Amino acid sequence: MRLITIGLAASVTLGGCGASSSIIGPRTYQVTCRRSQANCWEEAQRVCPNGFDQLDRADHTAYVVSGSAVVPAYKGEMIVRCTGAAPAVAQVTDEPTGRPAAKRTAPRR
Repeated sequence: MRLITIGLAASVTLGGCGASSSIIGPRTYQVTCRRSQANCWEEAQRVCPNGFDQLDRADHTAYVVSGSAVVPAYKGEMIVRCTGAAPAVAQVTDEPTGRPAAKRTAPRR
């Protein structure tokens, strides 16, 4: 029962996030979505406003038992390469809030 509770908490925590992306190469992004494949498409359009080619895609649905209910937990991933003019600046966002992530600087020596 304890494992089920922990699994449910993890899926609810992750399930609250829409989508995120990370740079994996020149004009190439890995897009991860938690609610539906549509969230991946929206994030890909956000990071590649001038269009993109979908290089790979994967969908996973797991089911978590909570009491007497069975709850689906979706996770999707896409690899996309931007086409057209490159975006001026790629912005990394804080996944849960969608706000720009804090700037990170190297420590002074």
